[in-house]
Amino acid sequence: MAPDFPDTKFFVINGAVEGPNFASLRFANWETDYIIGILAAKMTKTNVLGCVAAFEIPSLVRPMEAFKLGAKSINPDIKIKHAFVGSWEDVNKAKEAALALIDQGADILHINADAAAHGALEAAKSRGVMAIGNTSDQNPLYPDTVLTSSLRNVDRMFELAIGAVEQGTFEGKVYLYGLKDGAVGWAPFHGFDSKIPQEVKDLMEKTKQDIIDGKIQVPQIDKPTE
Repeated sequence: MAPDFPDTKFFVINGAVEGPNFASLRFANWETDYIIGILAAKMTKTNVLGCVAAFEIPSLVRPMEAFKLGAKSINPDIKIKHAFVGSWEDVNKAKEAALALIDQGADILHINADAAAHGALEAAKSRGVMAIGNTSDQNPLYPDTVLTSSLRNVDRMFELAIGAVEQGTFEGKVYLYGLKDGAVGWAPFHGFDSKIPQEVKDLMEKTKQDIIDGKIQVPQIDKPTE
């Protein structure tokens, strides 16, 4: 439709299209997941973490691999296992995948599977292990399970995009918004707050600032590692 309405600006969320009057808006959510990996490495008791993702696609692999890198920056010997559900909606398959990882020793699960994620969260709840939510704060749904969530602040993304149009700086390109833009972050710890040492919270904040300042470059890894 964009060519038919040249005076209108079009934005595609999580896309990779660009043109004279249309652009894509993408989240650099791997920056957040690197920091959450640090948190998980500090909180695990088994030194085994698990990752459950819907599909083996770049948009899901990047945050998963950043989570692994963050954890390994704390403990290079930590074991991190992953599983792909093969569906956005299959709750039962996600639950089975999560249970398999828990059976292998994982006591914290990093979950990114849209509606299917509820199966993995239920698995974590049933086994008494912690989980990392995704996109929005999922702690209210699983208050005794979700340690924090990797947030995508869509409202902030829209604010930035609309601002570019209003200020006359719009470009037909792929816009990437991360920590420095306030487009990504992590959710409050809620009932887990008192269980997380202050030094860990301070390290997370320091790492966030280091990423914003360019002192830490979180790579975009599109293929899963061991």
